[in-house]
This record gives sequence, structure tokens and C-alpha cells, in this order.
Amino acid sequence: MLFFPFGYTKDMPASKTAKLLFYSHDKNLNLHLKEFFRHQPFHLTIISDLNHLKQQTSPHYIIIYLPLSLPFSQTENLLTQSYALARSSQSKIAFLVIDDFFENSSSNNLDPIRQKLSSLSLPQPLHRLILSQNLYSPLHPSPISSFERNLLTSIQKQKITITRKGNHSLYPTSLSDLLSGLLKSLFLQHTTNQEFVIIGEQIKDLSLAYLLKKTIEKDNITLDIDTTLSEPQQITNWQQRSSFSQAQLNWKPKLDTEQSLKEKINLLVSYTPKSVGETPSSVSPPPPPPASKKFSFPSFSFKFPKRQKKSPPPKTPSPLKKRIFNRGISYVLLSLLFSTFFPVFSG
Repeated sequence: MLFFPFGYTKDMPASKTAKLLFYSHDKNLNLHLKEFFRHQPFHLTIISDLNHLKQQTSPHYIIIYLPLSLPFSQTENLLTQSYALARSSQSKIAFLVIDDFFENSSSNNLDPIRQKLSSLSLPQPLHRLILSQNLYSPLHPSPISSFERNLLTSIQKQKITITRKGNHSLYPTSLSDLLSGLLKSLFLQHTTNQEFVIIGEQIKDLSLAYLLKKTIEKDNITLDIDTTLSEPQQITNWQQRSSFSQAQLNWKPKLDTEQSLKEKINLLVSYTPKSVGETPSSVSPPPPPPASKKFSFPSFSFKFPKRQKKSPPPKTPSPLKKRIFNRGISYVLLSLLFSTFFPVFSG
């Protein structure tokens, strides 16, 4: 699905194409981002190193992914530097928070993020804060969220654990829908200094379990549904906040949730990190070797044996000569016998 921002058309020359900077430390997510923006009219730059922020020159739009799992000191530094870049470049900036445990996480950094953005926005706010959860994407096999990693674990262990009544609300959100809503928030003027909830359609955890079970059974994989979880506390009415955000942005999710989830589940069934060229999200790649240690190829020496002259094989007499020789010997022996036992008398 092509999504063209307000003020941009397919026929505009490349020089007019907007520059979009996306900061994300998640390598798997970055793979999906490249797939999505492949069909969008932007010059996309994805960076995963905070030090590279200062090297960026005048992006039109900036999107910063903020994982709540990071210590707030790191998040605060990222907020400060990215807002400074947006202000110096007069860029529009959106901060994206994707988390499945907003109200149940022991290290909830969401309120400190709000407070920091409030102080950074003075005297002129430039930002939008986007909240989302239960993220999935059929654009690539790699898992990009705790929601997808839980699905992958359930497939591998052939067991999914849900709440006792199976009535817990989930909001699976496709990456394509999330990004289209996020981009729309950047292009609208009245969205500055606002907070939006961009999530997918509501589904109960029991319905999700049956969808997973039905989908993987086609690959001869069984699934046990364990109903032992307690119902998590939900203070925020996510559906109500989502409806308000949709009205503000004049936006709705486009992908069919059930069909696109099936596509992702099928990708996860055959998922192996080595086959698609990325590392698991929970595993860091090995560090590079020390710079002082130079790699040298091992030297090999091949010694070939000296060629020796072969002595000619002994000559063997031909069969004819051998028969003549044997007959001659026979005649000589017969002559000796006759001369011995039958002497010749002279008369």
C-alpha cells in the first residue's frame, strides 16, 4: 500500500522528496522498516547509534523509537539530542513508544518521558508522542516485538498461556497501519504537542489462541491452550483513546487483522535467524576483534615427492620360443636315456 504525505505526489522530482530520519536500535525492526519505506516517497535514513544523530543534516521529518526497557538516563539523553536536532533543522518530530505492558511494567518510564518532552517543547513544541502495542508485521519473518516473540515461543513449545476466562483484550497492530497513522500525525499542523494511541482492532486472548492453533495445525503442529493466567489490570481504556486518535488523524487501520496475523504466524513457523540474515532481538551480536590484532592467513607448504625412473620390467620369452626350448631339452634328455640303457653295438 502506497501512502503519500500531504503536499507530495508521485510525479514530484527526486529533489523535492522529503528526507525522513528514523532512529531505532532494534535490528529486526529496521528490516521491516526498510521493507515498508521501499514503496514510500522518502529519502529514508535509519540510524541505530546515538552518536550519529549529530551528523544528520536538515531532515524534514524525524521518528525516534523509545523502548521503555532502557534506563531513563539513556532515554533522556536521546530525547534531548533528537529534540535539539529537530529544533536546529526546523523538523517535525514524532516519538514512538511500543510496549505491551504499559500498566504492568515495574519500570514504567512513560511518565518521565512525558515530563521531559514537556520541558523540551518550550518555547515552541515540535513533537508528537505515539503509543502503540501488540505490534506485528508480515513484511519480514523476524519478530519485532514482545507480542511476536510470545507467538514464536508458543509455536516452538506448542503451548500458549492465556487468562482463565480468555476475555483479556489485545490490540494487534500491524506495522504498516502504525506507520501510516504516525506519518499522518507528522503532516497535520494541529497535532503538535499531542499524544496519540495508534492500535489495531480489539481481539480477546482466547480468540487469538484459537487463531494460532488453527493456523499452525496446517503444518501438523499441535497447540495446547493453558488457561492459568490471572486477568491483568487495565486502567486505561485503550479502545476509547484509540477512537479519539482516529478521529483527530482521520485515520483507521487498513489491514485485515485475522488475515495478516495468519500471514505472520506462517512466517514464524519456518523462522530461523540464520535463514533470514538477522539476529534474535534478545541476543547481541558478538563484539568485533580488537583493532590491534591483525588477521593473517596461515601459510601452507606443499612438498611433492621426487619423480624416480622406473626400471624396465624383466624380459620374458615369447610363448613360441619357450615351446622350442622345452622340446630341445626333451630331445636331449631322451638321447641320454637311450644311450645309457640301449647302447649301440658295432658289427
